[in-house]
Amino acid sequence: MENSSVTGKTTEVVRAEADLQNFMEMIPTSIMLLDDAGRCSFVNSAFTGFCGYVLEDLSSVGQWLCRICPDPADRDSIIRWYDRHISHDLAPVPPLMFEIICKNGAVRHVAIDARGTGELIVVTCTDITELEQLKKTERERAEIFRLTLDETTDAVLERERTESAFHEAAELLEKTFASLNEAVFIVKAGTRTIHDVNSAVEKLFGYTREEIIGKHTSCLHLSEQRYLQFCNERARAHVEKGCFETTWQMMRKDGTVFDSEHCVTSICDSNGDVISHVCVVRDITERIQGEEKLRKLVLEQGIILDNVCIGISFVRNRTFVWINNKFGEMFGYTNDELSGLSTEIIYPSFEMFKQAGENTYATVARNQLYTAEVEMRHRDGSLFWVKCYCKAVDPIIPAGGTIWIIEDIQARKQCWRISTSILKIE
Repeated sequence: MENSSVTGKTTEVVRAEADLQNFMEMIPTSIMLLDDAGRCSFVNSAFTGFCGYVLEDLSSVGQWLCRICPDPADRDSIIRWYDRHISHDLAPVPPLMFEIICKNGAVRHVAIDARGTGELIVVTCTDITELEQLKKTERERAEIFRLTLDETTDAVLERERTESAFHEAAELLEKTFASLNEAVFIVKAGTRTIHDVNSAVEKLFGYTREEIIGKHTSCLHLSEQRYLQFCNERARAHVEKGCFETTWQMMRKDGTVFDSEHCVTSICDSNGDVISHVCVVRDITERIQGEEKLRKLVLEQGIILDNVCIGISFVRNRTFVWINNKFGEMFGYTNDELSGLSTEIIYPSFEMFKQAGENTYATVARNQLYTAEVEMRHRDGSLFWVKCYCKAVDPIIPAGGTIWIIEDIQARKQCWRISTSILKIE
C-alpha cells in the first residue's frame, strides 16, 4: 500500500479523505471541527461564506466567541452548552439558538448543534435569520448551506491506524449525512436512478430508504413533462454556473404535491465527466403559505385604506411614496401622479412648505403627534383649509418615513366665518 510522502498517509486514505471533503463541499451547511480542548482545526467554505470568518480567525472556541458575542453573559451560556457536549453526557443536548455578529458587522440568528466522534466535535451552524424575519414580514428567501469535513490530520503509519482513521471518517460522514434536516439524494448521472439518500427523504417524500434507492427520479415529479423540464434546466445551469438552484413542485409517495427548494451539484471524475449529482431538497410550503397570507393581508389593508373618508399618505424625505384615494381626491391627484414628487406641491408657498417641515420634524422627533390647521393648495390652484396629523415611523430618523392624515375642514372654516360675520353685524 503506497504512502503519501507529505502526510505519511496511505494513498487510499488520502483519496478517501479527498472524496469525503469534495462530497461535503456540496452539502450547504456551515461546519467547524473542534477538539476536546476547544481548538478549531477546520471550517468549510459554507461557514466562511455565512459569517465571514476563516480558519485563521478561529484558533479556538474562546476566540470565536469573543468575535461573535460581545456580551460576556452570552459567551458563558455558549461555553456551558459546549462543555456538556465534550463531557460525553448521555443526556441529549438540544441545539442552541442565539444572535451572532458576522465579520462584516451583520447580525444573524443562528442555531448551533454539535456531535462528537472520537476526539473531534463537529459543530454545525445553521442560519435561522429567515425564520426570525418571516415572523415580521412573512417573506424571506431561504439560504442553502454547504457541508464539508476536515481531512484527518494525524499521520497514519501502520495499517491498523489507517483502517481506524478511515472508519472514523466514514462514521462521521454517515452521522452528519443522517442528521441533516434537508432531504439529500445522490443520483447516477447516466441512468438518473437514485444511488443513496439520507433519513430526511422518508420524512419529506414518504419513501423508505429501501423503497427509493434504485428508483428513477421521475417518480418524484408531477409528470414526465415536468421531469424533462427539470433535467433541461439543470443541465443548462450546470454549464452556466456549475450548479442548479430553483424552486419546484414535487410529489410525495401518497401523491400529495408540495413546494420545494433545490440545490443540485454535479460530481465529476478526473476527466471532468459528470458521474453523479447531489440534490438537496427543502420543503418551503410553510414559507409559500406565509407569503400568500402576507399578500392577502396587504391587499385587504390597501382596500381598507383606500376607502376611508380621510386622506392618508406615506412620505419619506418630504417626498410622496403612497397616497390613498381620498387624499388624491382632496388635492386632485392620483397616486401615480404624486408618487416621487416633493410635498411642496400641496403648499401655497415655499416658505410655508419650509416652515411646516421644521415644525413637523421638531414634534415627531420627540415621538409626539404633530397636529395643525393650515391652508393647502389644490391641483387647480385653489386654497382650502385642512387639519393635519403626522407621526414618524421612527422618531430617531423622522425623515425616513412619516404618516400623514389630512382632514378637509373647509366647510367648518366657512361656517365659522359666516357665524363671526353675523355676530359682528348684530
